[in-house]
Amino acid sequence: MQLQYVLFASRVSSYMAGRPTSPAGIVNPAAVMTLAMIQSERWRLLDLGAEINQEHVVIQWCARRRLLRNCFTCGRCNLPMHLTNYAQNVDGKRWKCRACNITRSIRYQSFFSRSHLSLRQITVFLYCWCSDLPLKVCIHGSLGHHGNYSHRTCRSLFSEMHVTRKQCSRSC
Repeated sequence: MQLQYVLFASRVSSYMAGRPTSPAGIVNPAAVMTLAMIQSERWRLLDLGAEINQEHVVIQWCARRRLLRNCFTCGRCNLPMHLTNYAQNVDGKRWKCRACNITRSIRYQSFFSRSHLSLRQITVFLYCWCSDLPLKVCIHGSLGHHGNYSHRTCRSLFSEMHVTRKQCSRSC
């Protein structure tokens, strides 16, 4: 998979000699799943947790399922933006235009854009919540002992994202 991804990534001449350029996409476009493929998936919590055990892996997992954009085009110059490392945010990545120097979060215009939790925490919480597990179990399973989210906060979070348990349970 890594080799395919390296072959896929569009490369432009680097500004510094010998420095590798950043990819213009998160995963190979052929790895992005169709809606039917996504809807046919069935997950168990243990399998999901093992699948998305590292932040860079959960970013790829979300991009394959169209939860994050796999590629991004600059709104100013219409050139492809590149995925770069950025330690100051929770995801450790961002989109950057080399021509305009404009940056965007990898969460920009996505389901995750309003949250400060990690993608892994949100994904596990959402899985638990959609499985009709009690709120305390959802919080403990995704945030650990440090979770201090109330039922009201969670309801508010998902109402902003226009998600209800009824909608989730149909897709789980």
